[in-house]
Amino acid sequence: MNTLKKLIFLLLLGGFFMTSCASDEDFHTASVSITNPTGSITVEPGASITFSGTITDTEGLSSLEITSDVGISASESISGTEHTFSYSASAPATDGDYSISMEVVNSAGNLTTARRTVTVATADPCESSDMTIVVVTVPDNTP
Repeated sequence: MNTLKKLIFLLLLGGFFMTSCASDEDFHTASVSITNPTGSITVEPGASITFSGTITDTEGLSSLEITSDVGISASESISGTEHTFSYSASAPATDGDYSISMEVVNSAGNLTTARRTVTVATADPCESSDMTIVVVTVPDNTP
């Protein structure tokens, strides 16, 4: 009987100190849908660049930060489960590859990142499809 009491005591004590493996923590990141540009783009110097889309998270959003080397930047607190964004700038005057980066934090502190590449390239006038070629024939007036 004494052994039974010890066993019951140990079971009760073990149940008191047991913790559950279940958790209500949110390990999911926000979903980012960039609608413009849909992928990497190539533009001419000075062209307008728009960076836009929608962010969603079932538990809630906290912040949005956009950094770039093309003049688009934003840092804002956001809330709710959906946020639409749209930012514009002019492409740099110098040819090269540039990036637009976005970081979104949801209400649980989980980070989502997204990036687009913008290539700035001056158009080659010799490759234009609008070019007209004119051939001038000079008559040979040699006697």
